Amino acid sequence: MRKILFAIVVLFLIGAAFLAATKIVPGINLKKNVSGQGATNLQSVVQIDGTNLSLAQNGTVLPKTNSKDPVLFLSKNTKLKQGDKVTDPQTLFAVNIAAQIAKSDFSAAGIRLLDLGDVAVYNTQNAIAIFTSRKDLSAQIDSLQQVLAKAKIDATKISKIDLRYNLPVITFK
Repeated sequence: MRKILFAIVVLFLIGAAFLAATKIVPGINLKKNVSGQGATNLQSVVQIDGTNLSLAQNGTVLPKTNSKDPVLFLSKNTKLKQGDKVTDPQTLFAVNIAAQIAKSDFSAAGIRLLDLGDVAVYNTQNAIAIFTSRKDLSAQIDSLQQVLAKAKIDATKISKIDLRYNLPVITFK
């Protein structure tokens, strides 16, 4: 009798823990995550210039769905088709920038790959932010956001923010 009562209490506690986890993390869907179906819900992060394709943050090539995504300018030699997986580190870095920059005040319009792992991101006001893969991306995004916030307060127009150095180098219009 004790074993049955103990088993009921354990099942009750597991159920309570599951309920608490789904309340604390509202987006959790254990059925989707266990079955592996969550991987099919990829979202476009950038459009690929000159094609009807886009890239998800993990590098998967998708059909172009969102015309508001920034345009990624790749080398003309790059041939991609839907379903391919991009493995080039610089391209993946650029896609990661686009995903993270979407949460900032910098509205990206275009992204170009530069030499030595650097990436230039152009916004809708023709300002340029230059990122480097040799530094932590989240620190560069934080620096960019601070520069943009100060420029908004000071009502200044920025033409270029170079985030490759310890302190951002800013060029004003």
